[in-house]
Amino acid sequence: MVALPLKRVSTAHSQAVHHGVGTSLSAILRSFEILLLAARYGAGFCVRVAYLCLRRRRDQYAQLLGESLATLCEALGPAFIKAGQILSARPDLLPAGVGAPLRRLQNQIASFDGGRAAKIIETAFERPLHEIFDSFDLDPIASASIAQVHRARLKDGREVAVKVRRPGVSRVVNNDMRILGFVAKALSTLPGMSAVPLPELVDEFVGPIKQQLDFHLEAANNRRFREEFALTEHIRLPALVEDLCAENVLTMEYLDHLQRTDSNSLSASERKTAALAGLRALYKMIFIDGFVHADMHPGNVYVREWGEFVILDTGLVAILDAANRRDFVDFFFGLINNEGRECARIIYDNASYRAKTCDRKAFEAEMVTLIARHSALKCHEFEVAQFVYELMEAQRRFKIRGSTKFMMTILSMVVYDGICKQLYPLCDFQNEARGFLITARYGRKATPKNSQRHLDYSVRTLQPDVQPPITQDQSVLIH
Repeated sequence: MVALPLKRVSTAHSQAVHHGVGTSLSAILRSFEILLLAARYGAGFCVRVAYLCLRRRRDQYAQLLGESLATLCEALGPAFIKAGQILSARPDLLPAGVGAPLRRLQNQIASFDGGRAAKIIETAFERPLHEIFDSFDLDPIASASIAQVHRARLKDGREVAVKVRRPGVSRVVNNDMRILGFVAKALSTLPGMSAVPLPELVDEFVGPIKQQLDFHLEAANNRRFREEFALTEHIRLPALVEDLCAENVLTMEYLDHLQRTDSNSLSASERKTAALAGLRALYKMIFIDGFVHADMHPGNVYVREWGEFVILDTGLVAILDAANRRDFVDFFFGLINNEGRECARIIYDNASYRAKTCDRKAFEAEMVTLIARHSALKCHEFEVAQFVYELMEAQRRFKIRGSTKFMMTILSMVVYDGICKQLYPLCDFQNEARGFLITARYGRKATPKNSQRHLDYSVRTLQPDVQPPITQDQSVLIH
């Protein structure tokens, strides 16, 4: 008898094969689950549409679609909830009226068991919980689609907040994003669908979602923001506990006495100080640093004593290179100085998608009219949200979609506009921007130290009408 040698398969290889099969099976099962839920909620949507048709209430179609999408996102889980949150802040990607119902996805969602959070922490740091913390509250103080936060006390007595990623959320999100990408590509091959950039639309929110899954990335963002604002009064980000940060766990200082921006307990002075400090910080991010917190909704920004503006959750950022910053500066200069053609050029050149039928001259003419109308407004009449809404409508009509970076950044201003109006309704957005625009446009080779000095000066004065000195050459460009 001849003995045939058995081929040895390495443990690593067999594990990789097993993992690959398991991942594929998981994706297939998840696909069926998504299809079943989509069919179930889609049927309900069709019934409600039929009812509206019978009642001749076609003006309610958009709201119904938004509500149905929000309910479906909640049923499908974390990836779709996060996608819905991002879409709710991107009116350029949705028909008018659909985005508003999706905003309820920003609210706190159900938490997972605190005991599982404790196990995740112990696994991440290879130590039992009692060796890491003096005390740990199993009941979370906040919960969202990607993670939840627990309060704890370290052995040295420091109070900390521990952010723990939901168990299995990375696998679910990656599977869902892979499925969505496949579906988008398949649909784009159908007759009449080639003009709709479905794969690109999926890519618009896949990147931002994946950004928030890796806590190493969020920690790096936190460090950079803290460095950028280290010398700035009235701006605060929680410091990390570096040896207790991992890919799925973040530990940071616990900041007490946080007040929501709509709190009635804040004094008028605290409101004004916080509003102006936050706005100037945002302008510094956009025009000077090119590193923008792109998720400054009311759940991520708070106010403390003396008007200190607190920024939390640095998982989602937009990084602007020198060319991006230059375009932003030139766009806002164009808005202030009624240069509609220049604004149109910047929007057109930076678009991530333009329909082949887009009429550039007609778009330019509409932008000239839009910019002229808003640049003529008095400072107290100018509304950031209204301007951006009209800009989005113009882009939608001409089938132009802005780049992800551009849209994330400009919409961060819209979100902050709402916060600022709650805190200090008399805030003058245009006037506050002037100093930063001058610094950026005429000091593009200035050192970070100089730009930091400008922000420190602005925040210390906290006067909306105080600006850096303007030379005779510069004064002709700003009115």
